[in-house]
Parts: sequence; C-alpha cells; structure tokens
Amino acid sequence: MAAYAANPRVGHLDAVSHVFAWLKKHDRSKLVFDSAGINNKEQHLPDWMDFYKDVKEQIPADAPEPLVKPVEMTSYINSDHAGDKVTRRS
Repeated sequence: MAAYAANPRVGHLDAVSHVFAWLKKHDRSKLVFDSAGINNKEQHLPDWMDFYKDVKEQIPADAPEPLVKPVEMTSYINSDHAGDKVTRRS
C-alpha cells in the first residue's frame, strides 16, 4: 500500500480496510508503529548522488497540496526470495 501513499484511490482504501479486517480476525497478529529503537544516525545509508545526480521527484501538476508534515517510512523485510531450490518458497 505504501506505493500508493502519495496518490491513493478508493480501491486502495478498500484494500487497507481488508488488511485491518484480517488483523481483527487474527488476534495474534499486529502492526507495530514504533520508532523508539531506531536511530537513523547509526544506519549506513548508501549515497546515490553519483548515480542520480540532481534528479527531482516528479509530482503531477494536479496533485493536491499536502495537509500535514512529510512522513518517512522504513521497511524491514525478512525474505530470501525463493531460496528453497526444491519448492522455490522463501
């Protein structure tokens, strides 16, 4: 859903409702939003300036003005991308 955060449509809201309905049904699952243990200064972030130079984000001319402060999202994924050679499962 993060891919559509800048320009969500009605179908995207339905998908978010579906995620929350799934979480409600599976009471041992949860979403955690906690930045207390994250310190961005300690992370080694790659410098892409050599590759991208002075590229700017292209924002559509008819995009609405933001109503709140910008949000930075960090995702951590635990996957080996079909590493099992027999079943091709992660």
